[in-house]
Amino acid sequence: MRMISFSSEQNPLPFPTKFAAIISRFLSDNFFFALSIRFSVSAENPIVNGGFGSDATFFRISGVLKGLKVGAPICGGTGTVWGLETSVFASGTDHVNGIQCSILVDLSKKITGLQASIVNYCEDVKGMQFGVFNMAKNRAFQLGVINYIENSSIPIMPVINVRF
Repeated sequence: MRMISFSSEQNPLPFPTKFAAIISRFLSDNFFFALSIRFSVSAENPIVNGGFGSDATFFRISGVLKGLKVGAPICGGTGTVWGLETSVFASGTDHVNGIQCSILVDLSKKITGLQASIVNYCEDVKGMQFGVFNMAKNRAFQLGVINYIENSSIPIMPVINVRF
């Protein structure tokens, strides 16, 4: 095996010629490590199910996530997201402070910020719901084709519905 060396004046360090392949593997590991620092998850008792294959349908975490939560195809959990929660089909974290968006369905107990999808449901919205069908239990500002706020004096409105 041919050896190359990267050396300082005091300590030469020999490396095999396969060094470039090893570096590229480390580069990808370092990239994901850097993302984990920027977008970190902190949870006391995390519950995580996911990956590709039969268990790939749901990503669920309990605790607090600060940064970015991405689901492919769906994500949810009993915790809190501070930042952006997005998925392909459905997002369903209980508490979101920021933006919750997906293509089909967004579900949440409490959201402070924006909820955007074809169908949105949240018990308590401090912010806005934007979609085709928006549904809230207590309060919301809604823009969509059909807007429903259960405890409102006028519960169903087209285009816009508001209850503070």
